Parts: sequence; structure tokens; C-alpha cells
Amino acid sequence: MSNIRTAAQIKDALDAITAELKQIETASIPDADLGPLAKSITQAAGYLKALDTRMEQRAITDGVALVGVVVKDKITHRAWHDAETAAELAYAQFGLKAFKLETPAAIEKLGKEGEALVAVASFKPPAGKRLVY
Repeated sequence: MSNIRTAAQIKDALDAITAELKQIETASIPDADLGPLAKSITQAAGYLKALDTRMEQRAITDGVALVGVVVKDKITHRAWHDAETAAELAYAQFGLKAFKLETPAAIEKLGKEGEALVAVASFKPPAGKRLVY
């Protein structure tokens, strides 16, 4: 006899926990519990990638109909047939207005000239604070 819950039992437990979480006023959570609770929720949510991979395999590759899952076409965006030719035509027609300046990191990757440009034309703004848990 296994002590491991079934997927349905775990789903029911997660639904119950989610309902409980929604009832908690975040201001009432003790400071000592905030980080650990956030980390536990993040770890549980991290399992979604594994489930997503399995669902893609079954629903898209194998064509299996899964309860609660709908297969839709991906959204694609237009692309240039030949980016270099398109850039030349756009520059001839619109000049520099046709182009968005790349990030400093992308310009640096263009070589020594890019590194020199970034050295004089960029700055690093203050980063501020972020949470890590």
C-alpha cells in the first residue's frame, strides 16, 4: 500500500489550500512566515512546468483530449524574408527613424566599436531593491 496521494487527491488538497489562502488577509501573516510561505507557493507553482510538458506531449503530440485543456494555434508575428535587405530598404526610405537602438549589451556584442560606443553613451541606473526568496 502506497502513502502517495493520487493526482486527484493532490488537486483537491491544493484547491482547499488555495481557498484557505484567499481567506487570509496578507497583513495578518506574521513577518517570520511571509518568506517561507512565498517560497513554498513558488515551489508548488514550479511543478507546473513539468505538468505543462506532459500535457503538451499528450494533447498536442499524441492528440489526446485532456479535461480542462484546449489546444489552440500559437500566435505568430510577421518576419522578414531577408532581414538585411529589409533593413537596407527601410533605411533608404525612412532613415534612422526606422530603427530602434539596441540595448547597450547588444551593441557591445558588435565588437570593439560597439564597446567604445557603450562606454561613452550609456550609464547604469540605480537598481533599487528586489526580493529574493
